[in-house]
Amino acid sequence: MSLWRQAAIIAGAWALVALVWTPPTILVGAGGVPPLWVAAFVALGFVPWAMATPLFLRWSRRFLIAQDGRFVFIHAATGLLAVPVLVFCGVTLSTAMLVWSGVEKPPKLSGLLVSTLISSLYAAPTYIALVAIAQGVAFMAFARERERLLARAQLEALKAQLNPHFLFNTLNAVCELGYRDPALADRALAELSALVRAALAEDREEASLREELGFIGDFVALHGLLRPEGLRLELEVEPEAWLARAPPLILQPLVENAIVHGKAHGTCAIRLSARVADGRLVIEVENDVDDTPGTPGAGTGLANVRQRLRVLHGSAQAVAFERDGGKARVTMSFPYAEAAQA
Repeated sequence: MSLWRQAAIIAGAWALVALVWTPPTILVGAGGVPPLWVAAFVALGFVPWAMATPLFLRWSRRFLIAQDGRFVFIHAATGLLAVPVLVFCGVTLSTAMLVWSGVEKPPKLSGLLVSTLISSLYAAPTYIALVAIAQGVAFMAFARERERLLARAQLEALKAQLNPHFLFNTLNAVCELGYRDPALADRALAELSALVRAALAEDREEASLREELGFIGDFVALHGLLRPEGLRLELEVEPEAWLARAPPLILQPLVENAIVHGKAHGTCAIRLSARVADGRLVIEVENDVDDTPGTPGAGTGLANVRQRLRVLHGSAQAVAFERDGGKARVTMSFPYAEAAQA
């Protein structure tokens, strides 16, 4: 939240408090003072409280009672010092305004101190309410940060699960190729080295769909070397979708599934489409499969994709897998956002 927005919220909240206090003040003892002056008198009394609110918010983040119940004594001690000071400043401002307007004569210091003592007793509930609100705001910020850290840790765990899965499958295929064509296996290892270097070159939390599709193109090219029958990647991407934000390596396990569980004989065609619809990025990965019962179509890769999107987008995401005759298709969608430009 920007400083200006925070200041506006604090000022608005205390203005509302002053507005609520004005009618009782008029009824209790305003005498012949015009209501407008009474409203100004009350508002000036709360100005020190409004100015001190950011400090109370920071103090509550530093000493969050939800983390340690003993912090309640720190806030109690703070109140014993802060309330009289704030009330004295407020009483001084309000009285100075009345003196300046000619409504009252300059008071003696003893009179200000007596007013401060009496008003401090009335202000104790105000301080308690302020601390309670500040504690609530601090706890919500703490909870959001904890959820963010937990989500980050879960994503890192999922990524750690994905990388060995990808490397094991690819290296296993390269080993099998080494028996048939050592030269081609050498070339495949060089391609794999470049691919892994590109995947792990930087620890990114997001990428553009264009970057992900570039990685997928290299991934399919590598597996094209490992598959005698050949692979073909068909792309159908709408212009707006190219720059969409996407989690890194979100497409790789789906394409790997399409290769491993795809059509066993002949050229394996993988069709990948992406479009933006109703504010969502919709991606489909489709491939031909052998039309036989029991052919697997989902596993670790698809489960990983589901979990990552659930962590990132909660219920706003969807992942569906379906088989229709000789076709297998995974469709995923999540809120569209444009990726940050590098």
